[in-house]
Amino acid sequence: MEIKDIIISSIFVYFLITISVTDIRIGLIRNNILLPMAVIALILDLSDQLITIDEAIAAAFIGGLFFYIIMILSRGGLGGGDVKFAFVLGLWLGFDGILAAILTSLIFASAVGIVISIKRKNLKTSIPFGPFISLGALSVFFFKFQLLELYENCLKIIYN
Repeated sequence: MEIKDIIISSIFVYFLITISVTDIRIGLIRNNILLPMAVIALILDLSDQLITIDEAIAAAFIGGLFFYIIMILSRGGLGGGDVKFAFVLGLWLGFDGILAAILTSLIFASAVGIVISIKRKNLKTSIPFGPFISLGALSVFFFKFQLLELYENCLKIIYN
């Protein structure tokens, strides 16, 4: 791994940790964290360090739109910060990356939600979603090809 890759990875991890801790502590994903994260991603995309700028913008809209629809359908169960976070992650992860990150975050959140609901015997338990989005994004950032292969194999099993 080159030094530039270590620096880029460190910056990404820093943002994910900051967002997760903030969401856990105050229940918000703040714009003053998301904006610099987006700007850095765009700079990296424009300099061909992550993905192409076209793919980044398309992935950002896909990620943001997906979570926006969930926010509308859940009637506030998901917040605007989560929508903006998914948008920004699209700039970092690209099209297949944001889709895999969304799926991975939903799997992690569902597993934890089920355990918490069983322990508390309450289906209305509220947990911040930002840390799960971060965990999904982190998984994809470092294990993208392995996760995509895993999901593809799962689909083959389901449809065969």
